[in-house]
Amino acid sequence: MQLGLISQLISPQLTQTISTVRERISETATEAVTGQHANLTKHLKGRIGDAMLGQKALDDIAREQNYLDLVSSRLSMTDLALETVQEAGAGIGIQVVGAIAVNNTEEIETSAQDAKLAVNKIFSALSARIGQRQLFSGDATSSGSLSAASIMIADLETIRDTAVDAADFQAQIDTYFDDPAGGWQSSIYNGTTTASDPNAVLAIDPAITELVKGLATLSLADGATDHPLFVDSPDLLKTAAQTITSAGDSMIDVRVSVGHRQERINTRLATLNVETTIAAETLNSMTSRDQFAAASELKQMEAALEASYVLTSRLSNLSLVNYLR
Repeated sequence: MQLGLISQLISPQLTQTISTVRERISETATEAVTGQHANLTKHLKGRIGDAMLGQKALDDIAREQNYLDLVSSRLSMTDLALETVQEAGAGIGIQVVGAIAVNNTEEIETSAQDAKLAVNKIFSALSARIGQRQLFSGDATSSGSLSAASIMIADLETIRDTAVDAADFQAQIDTYFDDPAGGWQSSIYNGTTTASDPNAVLAIDPAITELVKGLATLSLADGATDHPLFVDSPDLLKTAAQTITSAGDSMIDVRVSVGHRQERINTRLATLNVETTIAAETLNSMTSRDQFAAASELKQMEAALEASYVLTSRLSNLSLVNYLR
């Protein structure tokens, strides 16, 4: 009876010990893998608040990095599109001015064809998007920035064919592109005239508008160099060529502005990387666990657990007969 009583007294304590060891083994196994204390509250005690603030700082930095990475991607895509827009009209203005100077009709028509191709290329570039977000539509991010280029060309051909003289033609072209109520902004552009995103570039940016205006006007000479309007007023095409050249310079300014924004974001990202390193090292110094020490402790506890199981087995078989044996 006395041996049975001893067994009854010891077994619950041993069971509790085994449970504690098993729980600790689970924690230590995790620590050996992660290199972090599993129970930070127990480990840090009164410093748990500091650790929580450190983790919050890391989370805040990560959120800002994610946002800036997204903005940087948009700016990169924007610059690539603007590069295409800029290069689309490169050299065409100078080319047509030279052709006009020697009255080379064939070369003028070639330039007009190049201008029409450039317009289509620009419209395609301005349809750039990231995911489902249109880049050049302002706040109308789900709408394509521009209608088909052919619609605009048809509008301008109507202006060409109905203008009473060169002055009327140029006035209508200016209204079409420069007046907010003109066809360029009211019929061709599908976005908003403002953008809540300070980094956005609109398809109706003045530099882009001028470039499209010059190229589209020049494209009207394709197959129509003998049109009375151009025969009587060849300077109309020269004006278009000058507009193309001037707009090309303005496009450089637009791209430089985008580049400056990218540089500021990259600088901020570099700063955040440093802040991340400092905050992570500080937090790690508070929460880190020596993985080798954890592995060694794990082996010791596994051995202790095995010994506890052996002892439990022996206690369960404890009796006077077995004792006398």
